[in-house]
Amino acid sequence: MITRDQPTTRKPKGLFRTLLVGEGASLTSAFASIRRSQEVHNTIDIPEKNISSGQLRVPPGEGEGYWELININDLVYAVVSKCEFNDVRTEIVPPEDFLEIHVCFNGPVHLDLSGDEEFNSFSSFVYLSKQGGAAEYRVRLESGKKHMLALYIRPSVMQMFGKQDQHAPAVINKLLRTPEGSISYVQIPISIAVLNATTQIINNAYAGKSRIIYAEAKVWELLSIILDELEKNDSPDLGGTLGMISGDAVGMFEQARAILENNLESTPTISELAKMVGTNTTKLKQGFKLVFGVTIFECSHQYKMKEALRQLAVEKLNVGQVASAVGYQHQASFAAAFKGYYGILPKEAKKLNGSNLSNLSGQDMSI
Repeated sequence: MITRDQPTTRKPKGLFRTLLVGEGASLTSAFASIRRSQEVHNTIDIPEKNISSGQLRVPPGEGEGYWELININDLVYAVVSKCEFNDVRTEIVPPEDFLEIHVCFNGPVHLDLSGDEEFNSFSSFVYLSKQGGAAEYRVRLESGKKHMLALYIRPSVMQMFGKQDQHAPAVINKLLRTPEGSISYVQIPISIAVLNATTQIINNAYAGKSRIIYAEAKVWELLSIILDELEKNDSPDLGGTLGMISGDAVGMFEQARAILENNLESTPTISELAKMVGTNTTKLKQGFKLVFGVTIFECSHQYKMKEALRQLAVEKLNVGQVASAVGYQHQASFAAAFKGYYGILPKEAKKLNGSNLSNLSGQDMSI
């Protein structure tokens, strides 16, 4: 999740760890602060079951909604995000010995390993990962609605499920054996069963102790579903994306991404781009898709459309100027592409209020 914002005088706001404890705080320290933090509301505690929860609201003026933090026996830490952010938010995540499962419904997730190495996922997805020792990363969330569920699971939970060593799905074993300084991950589509269970957790309508008991049951159900799906489809790629982030390789793909972002008027061909970053076209196409979750064309197209919207709605340039600035020789082709992306014509975009474009999010794959 590299945080390559446009130049600004404002430092991006943090997420729940930063708000509760401070920048660079661990997940366990954030959860430990729930009982004593004045910022946490609607706390629930059932000591006999060793489960507790609390809600942290998005600060006033910075958006709407809340994070709900659920501690299940100090074995599984669940974080429900029902937030809408006014601006980009980022947070440092120090290494802890957790298997992570993230289910994202709205908006992209960006991971920055060390300042130059980046992994992005753009669509709705299920994402499993494991940090090796010393593999600190930074998470970045774009502005807009974010409905997400994150499970941080102690490796011992796999033993509870009988999913360790030779009895574990191959992917789980690969994740648990993540080497020092790396992050292993697998991204898979959202199945109907995972969608239903996650939606029930996020939209939990119960109150009081019933709320956390229900959430606990649903978290175990969701984990059971995901492990079952991994076991039934126990292959290296699972129809999704399996890989390991390493410094040199991801840095090369980040360089390619930056070239696309900075050359909207005259975008290099894939062959030219491969030569510019020192690889061949096959490795570039495959690696770019693996790291960023989109094709080179999709990435370039998004950058073009976002810049076109900015020039139309904020700078109020004429359609011909904008079309040329983002690499279109003919206004008709640009207008068709713009309408296909945003659902409105460029001339209609000029009438928008340039200070608030969050409702016109196109394909919601923000980089």
